[in-house]
Order: sequence, then structure tokens, then C-alpha cells
Amino acid sequence: MERSAIRLAATVEYERSLAAGRGAVMVAVDDPVEPEGRIAQGPGGGPPILAGLRGRVRRVLPERGAIIGGVADVAEGVAGFGPPAVGPLIVFAGTPSAIMPGAVVVIPGELTGEVLAIALSGRASGIFAASAQPQLIESLLGTECSALLDGSLPPMNVAPLGIVLAHGFGTQPLRGEYLHVINSHLGQAVLMMTQTNLTQQVRPALVLPLPWQSMPQGTRPGGMLAGAHVWVTGGPHHGAAGRIMRVLTANYVFPSGIRAPAARLKLEGGPEVTLPLANLQPVG
Repeated sequence: MERSAIRLAATVEYERSLAAGRGAVMVAVDDPVEPEGRIAQGPGGGPPILAGLRGRVRRVLPERGAIIGGVADVAEGVAGFGPPAVGPLIVFAGTPSAIMPGAVVVIPGELTGEVLAIALSGRASGIFAASAQPQLIESLLGTECSALLDGSLPPMNVAPLGIVLAHGFGTQPLRGEYLHVINSHLGQAVLMMTQTNLTQQVRPALVLPLPWQSMPQGTRPGGMLAGAHVWVTGGPHHGAAGRIMRVLTANYVFPSGIRAPAARLKLEGGPEVTLPLANLQPVG
């Protein structure tokens, strides 16, 4: 297998969509999104699809989800299994009580059967481990790893959580550069993409979202002040002009479930509305 790598402040795009069936998409093109913002909801309830990234909606996939673009540190892996995961990033501390439900758990060494059982008991959503023995993965999924990784066979068993191996099969520990970048994102919501296909050179990754300040101009919300005259550049009020009444001091929760920096705006000839800063552009 090829050596895995770290990419810092990388411009990325990932599809976040329902695995099967038709559902309700909760975002529109150019909407700003936060990692824990809802993208889509399946018809039968259950957990929604979360963005996993901080950025903007690049494209909507009708009844399924969306393509999200943003800027993130990316810790590549060489083998991934099971579903993608979104959750707070933690490092394994040895007991189920230390694993918050939904967390993405970093295993700095080999993923063993005992450690896997603890992660499952703690209801982790994903595991990012340095390495593992192939027999552990095969016993979990009921299919040979080589067939899973080249896409020739699907897993016989439904994976209870996502797993990514940073350095592949064996007993290798996480390299120092991985630990360094992971430690700078602990406690933050992250995205773990598990899809792997060796024949198509598709690799899994732990995607660590960066703040809005790291986004390119035109992607990030601007630093606007109360009294500024602005154009609305996205959403249902696209093209309208208005004046900022106040900039909210905390991220605003929009009806879609997205949390984003926002401002209270008086539209010219219209009502006062609360809009994402990412959808506002200064006049002139």
C-alpha cells in the first residue's frame, strides 16, 4: 500500500448524502454549513446526515444530500471500512466511560479486538487507528480485506461503525506528524471518510475542518459591522440590499439546523431578517 500523508489547509470537497432511499435535503446551493449542521434526513427518521465540514454547499443532490466544499487539515489513511462518521474527535483513554456517544476515536497504536469492543460499548461513531490485523476486520465484516479494498466484494456483515487505518495492516503506531495535527483538533467535530478503492485510487481520510478565517475570499463570512450597507448574495433574499442592524455575537441556529455566524439585517423596502454573514457582501 502507498504511504499515507498529511495535507494542511487543503481545499476539499466531499459528498454527504443518504446511503439509500429518498429523503429531504435541508440546504441550498451556496449555503454556509458548520460541521454539525444537518444536510439531509431520511424518510423513516433516524439520525440525519451531517455536513462534517465548515464551508459552503457546492451542489445539491436531489432527495439525497449535497457536495460540501471547505478548507481542512486532512490526515489520509490507506484502508477504510464501514460508514463515514461525524463527531467530536477524542483520543482513546482506555475505558468505555471516556468515549462520548458519537465520538470519532483516535487509536494511536494497533486496533485490537479488546479496543474495538470498548469503542463499540461506548457507542463511538468511528475509529481512526494507526493499524490493525486484517483478521480483526475480516471477523467484523465477514469478507476478506483484499476484496473489500479493491471493491470486488461487499461486506457480508453491516459495519457497526466506521474504521480507518492510517498506516495499514500490522502493528505500526501513528507517526508523529499525525499526532501533532490531530492534537490541534481534539474536541472539535470532524469528518471521517471511509470509502476506499485501491483500483480507483480512492483513499479514506480524517478531515479536520478549519475556521472560517482560513477560507478563501468569497467562501468565508466577512468581518462586517453594524450599519454597513450590504447585498444579499445567497438564499431566498438573493439580490436584495439592506443595512446591518447588529452582528450576532454567537453562531445562529437557522431553521435548517445549520449553525453559522450571522447578522440582523433590515432589507430595503422589506422586513428585518437574520442571515448568514457568508451570504452578505459589502456595497461598493
